[in-house]
Amino acid sequence: MKLPPLAQVFESVFHGQVYTLNGVGYDVPKLTYYAEETYPAIDIPLKDLTMSKSDEKHGSKEFKKHAKKVKHKVYPIVTVSRNDGTLQIADGNHRTWKAADAGELTIKGYIIPEDEMPADAIVDDGDGHEQDGDEEE
Repeated sequence: MKLPPLAQVFESVFHGQVYTLNGVGYDVPKLTYYAEETYPAIDIPLKDLTMSKSDEKHGSKEFKKHAKKVKHKVYPIVTVSRNDGTLQIADGNHRTWKAADAGELTIKGYIIPEDEMPADAIVDDGDGHEQDGDEEE
C-alpha cells in the first residue's frame, strides 16, 4: 500500500508504532490513512474514550511532558469501537490527555469499528509473525 501525504507524515514520525487489538498488531500510520479515507472526523466526547496501553505510563512526568508539546487540534485521533462497547484510542493518547487538561469536552477523531479493522494494516498476526505484503506465494 502506497501511503498518501498525511500518512507519510505519520510514517516518518511514528515509524514502527503499533496498536494491538486482540493480540494482533496494526501499523498506526496505515490505520490513520484508512480512517481518514473511510470515516468522517467527528467530535468525540472525551468521557467516552479509553486510552490504549502505552510505553509511557499515562499521567507520568514523561507522558505529560510530551503531551504538553503536541498540537491536539491539528490531527484527529484514531479510535476503535470495540465489540464490548468501549471506544479505545489507537492513536492520540497524548492529544486526548492535552485536550482534557485544557478543559475541553470533545476531540476530533475517527472511529473504526472493531470488525472493520483493515487487514493490510496488520504488522503482527498475533503469533509473532510479521506480515509482508510483498511476499509471493
